Amino acid sequence: MLRCPSGVHPADRGGGDRSAVTLRVLSYRSVRQVVLEVLLENPEGAQTWATTEAVLTDPKGVELKALPVWQSGPVAPGGSEQRIVVQADAPETQALGPYTLKLWEPSTGHTVIFSGVSFP
Repeated sequence: MLRCPSGVHPADRGGGDRSAVTLRVLSYRSVRQVVLEVLLENPEGAQTWATTEAVLTDPKGVELKALPVWQSGPVAPGGSEQRIVVQADAPETQALGPYTLKLWEPSTGHTVIFSGVSFP
């Protein structure tokens, strides 16, 4: 089962450059895990970046244990869309939402934050 969460709002917090353009965010659930699939593009003039870290946080500040992030390639300016997949351990009763998803690259400090993430 999948759905595009309503109320997902990207907010760029990285180094003053322009935000990546979010094309689509899909959420998936299994009995023990949740998965987010984020499709992004970078506008012309933006800095190339690659996500290496992710965290999902609930409204009380509790973090879900995230597995390593997978990304189809660096998000380059004016380039094609890139897919980022984030998995986290979460029993069915725990992760409904809303959550905040934070993606970042520690070496550059580039951060993208999505609020209002929910799971089916």
